[in-house]
Amino acid sequence: PQPLSLTYSITNPTCPTNTNATIFGYGIGGTPPYTNYALSGPVNIPTSANGQFTGLPPGNYSLTVTDSNGNPKTQNGIVIPNAPDMSLTATQTTICAGASKTITASGGMTAYNWTSDVSDPTMAATGSPQTVSPTQTTTYTVTSTSVRSDNLIYNGDFFLGNVGFTSDYTYYATNTSLAQKAYGVVANANTWESAFASCSEHTGSAGSKMLVVDGSTVNAGNDAFWCQTVPVTPGQNYSLTYYLQALATPTNASIQVKINGITVGANTSTAASTCSWTQAPSINWNSGANTTANICFYDLTTTPIGNDFAIDDITFSRTNNCNLSKSITITVTNSIVLNIVNPPAVCAPGSVN
Repeated sequence: PQPLSLTYSITNPTCPTNTNATIFGYGIGGTPPYTNYALSGPVNIPTSANGQFTGLPPGNYSLTVTDSNGNPKTQNGIVIPNAPDMSLTATQTTICAGASKTITASGGMTAYNWTSDVSDPTMAATGSPQTVSPTQTTTYTVTSTSVRSDNLIYNGDFFLGNVGFTSDYTYYATNTSLAQKAYGVVANANTWESAFASCSEHTGSAGSKMLVVDGSTVNAGNDAFWCQTVPVTPGQNYSLTYYLQALATPTNASIQVKINGITVGANTSTAASTCSWTQAPSINWNSGANTTANICFYDLTTTPIGNDFAIDDITFSRTNNCNLSKSITITVTNSIVLNIVNPPAVCAPGSVN
C-alpha cells in the first residue's frame, strides 16, 4: 500500500476571546481504516475516531493518525494563530495633573465608543485618537465591532502545496507518464505535464500555486478530485467560490460540487480556450442543522482527449461579527511630596547636605 501520511485543515478562532478553532486530520495511505487520531498542544485530546478536533484555543499543535496495522504518523508544527484584535495605546500612561495625553484605538471596523470609570469631560464619546486631560487616575475603555468575511477553506490557494485536502485521484509531483485521474500542485501546468498548455496559477503572486488535473476516464465522474471538511454553525449562510481554467482542448471539464453528499449550484464548464481563468458562479448554502460541511469537487466529463483543467482560490466564507473591547489606565500624579530630614547640629562654618 501507499505509505501512511497525514494532512490536515484548520479554521482559526472567530474572535479574539473565542476558543472555537478546529483541526481536522485526514489519514492517507497506510492500511485503512484509521483507528485513531490524537492531538497534543495547548489542549490534549488522545482519542478521536474521525480526526475532527473542535473548541481549540490558539497555539502550536501536533497531530497523530494510526492505521489498522497500528502504524502511527505524526505531523508537528500545526499553528492556530490568534484572531485579529483591536489595539489601544497611549503616548504616556503616567502624567501630572493638568497634562494632556493621546490614546489611540485601531483594529476595529465600526465606530469607536468610549467610556471611563471616572467622569472626564475632555473625553469624546466616539472617535480615535482621543486627547484627554484627566484630573485623577482614570481607566478608559473603548469598544468597536469587526465585521469580516472569514474563508473557512484551508490552503484554498494551494500556496502550501499538496496539503489540507483529500482526493480520489492520484497525486504526482510531475506527470511524465501522462496518467489520467491524476493531479498535481504547481505554478505552471506545463511543468507538471508536457501535454498541457503553459498556463499559470490564478493570482500571479510569488510562490502561489494551483491544483492541476488530468481528468478521469473511469467511474462515470463519481471520483472527487478535491475534498475538505470544515466546521459550520447551524442555521448560517455560506458562500462558495472558485476559479477554473482549461489546460488542454478540445473537451471541456464539467465541474460539480457536493456538500455533505448533495449537489449544490449548477455545474460549471471550463472555457473553450486554454489558460483563461473564469470565476464559477457563487454557490450559496445554508447549513441547516449541520455542524460540518464536507465539500467535494467532481469532474463529470470522462472523455480522454482534453478534459484537463486547473482550479484555484477556493473560498467558503461567512460573515463574522466580533465585539471588541480594550481598556487602558492613565495614572495622574497630583503633587510631588518633598521629604526633608533635619540634619544633626553642626558648628560654623560647617555645612550639611
